[in-house]
Amino acid sequence: MNIKAIVYILLVFGLTNLLFSQELSGFIGIEGRYFPNPPLDERQEGTGISLALKPELYYSWAKGNQSALFVPFFRLDQYDSRRTHFDIRELFWLYYSRTIELRIGFQQIFWGVTESQHLVDVINQTDFVEDIDGEQ
Repeated sequence: MNIKAIVYILLVFGLTNLLFSQELSGFIGIEGRYFPNPPLDERQEGTGISLALKPELYYSWAKGNQSALFVPFFRLDQYDSRRTHFDIRELFWLYYSRTIELRIGFQQIFWGVTESQHLVDVINQTDFVEDIDGEQ
């Protein structure tokens, strides 16, 4: 991926917010790595950067009785192609009335047990590429 692809992704998320969404939130993160000494092995890479995007696009209609949430995640690493990935964290539609609540899609629900100081989530999968300790 190059800088044009990143600009395109940001543009698409921005236009989506202007045209369809009522709320846009999330985060953008830049991570840098600096090593003062050159690599010992020719297969190792030196200094590099990584970019992470996790926008949350929320839209509601029908006087708040229906809503949709889309939470994608994208990581671009300068050197590590195994760390560069795209994932859809949440995507669901919700219908709500006085008698029924219906959700279709997938959603992260944090429900688990605590082992000492570490929360164990028994429902959701853990993304070991992003959070090796399992905390999100």
